[in-house]
Amino acid sequence: MLGGSLPFIDMPNLTLLDLSANQLVSVETLQTARLANLNTLYLSFNQLTKLPVLQSPRLEVYFFVGNYISSLAEFVKS
Repeated sequence: MLGGSLPFIDMPNLTLLDLSANQLVSVETLQTARLANLNTLYLSFNQLTKLPVLQSPRLEVYFFVGNYISSLAEFVKS
């Protein structure tokens, strides 16, 4: 269990990252992480109030149930 927030992640070949059930309150570090090939991200069952907008062109699957997210406005493309 990690708890709190994440350190910088430099794993450009990683395709799946499961951070579920770690009591995370912030994952803002993911916004600058080197995750170019990330396809699937699990953030479910943490204590997040907002989600990071990732610069990962291959990200297709994003699980975040069981958090305290109140808005997904930053994910809606106009």
